[in-house]
Amino acid sequence: MDALLRRSRLTVSEAREFTLVGPARTRTIMRDLVEEVGCAELAPGSPMRVRLSGIRRGVPSHEMAIAACFAATLAPLFEGTKLETGMREGLRYVVDASPRPEKFDHLERKFFFVRGGGEPALPGNAKLLERLARAILEQRSVALTHRRFDADGPSSKATYQPLSIAIYDHQLYLLGRRESDQAIRLLRFSRITGVRVLRRTFDYPSELEFSPRQLFAQSFGVYLKEQSEPAEPVEIRLHRRWGGYARDHRWHPSQSVDVGDEYVTVRLTVRLCPELVGWVLSFGDEAEVISPASLRRDVAGRAQRLAALYRSPSKSK
Repeated sequence: MDALLRRSRLTVSEAREFTLVGPARTRTIMRDLVEEVGCAELAPGSPMRVRLSGIRRGVPSHEMAIAACFAATLAPLFEGTKLETGMREGLRYVVDASPRPEKFDHLERKFFFVRGGGEPALPGNAKLLERLARAILEQRSVALTHRRFDADGPSSKATYQPLSIAIYDHQLYLLGRRESDQAIRLLRFSRITGVRVLRRTFDYPSELEFSPRQLFAQSFGVYLKEQSEPAEPVEIRLHRRWGGYARDHRWHPSQSVDVGDEYVTVRLTVRLCPELVGWVLSFGDEAEVISPASLRRDVAGRAQRLAALYRSPSKSK
């Protein structure tokens, strides 16, 4: 098969260099290869030969090479893992096969991803990530040990069907279906402390059963704890000076921005969650929740406790 991939086609005499058996037995091996491998076929005519079929073999376009450059900028997120090395090697493979590889010098500076804090569990837990990625591809269940959000609480152990690895805010998350109750759970990778890949496999769910795009469609960020709650229309009023910033930023696909003479109105349709509260508070006293009332009360309560905290003298010496 390796020789076939390198040469695209093999005659009986060429194949005998690798089979080390007679012509009749080599013909049988070639026929078996065609039956077992979906990308090979017997070519018409004589002498008998097998050729590749169904594989697109060609020179990558400039657009394909540039797309690979953008994809490879994520490599630093996987620092110290084989995935980081694989992304860089994959980029070099595509670029070297492109029409003008010399145009792709200095790629590490021409295309750059500012990763922020990155994934704190890497490279220390590189093996855990590699095991999870392989389990997802092979559709194998995993026994996981992970810390709860409360660092002082006990670790949790459960068996999951790993479905996706998601990247949000430069950090990694595992989306998995817990086998005990079939619930979809989101786990921070940095809190996963043990991964044991099991022998049993599972059928990957259909698009109707599991779609990350639909799962996060009405979420603000990756908060899924309240995913059973319906999305609500949210209206936030910002100080007028945030007009340009609001027009140039998209916090959620459902958002609309109305820049008025006195203030900026941002409207979203999302599930209410702690991440949404934190986002509103990030604007300080230049943001006001107009609706819904429950979100307004939540933000007001947080603001009051924050004000009380800063009214007290600092405890540091």
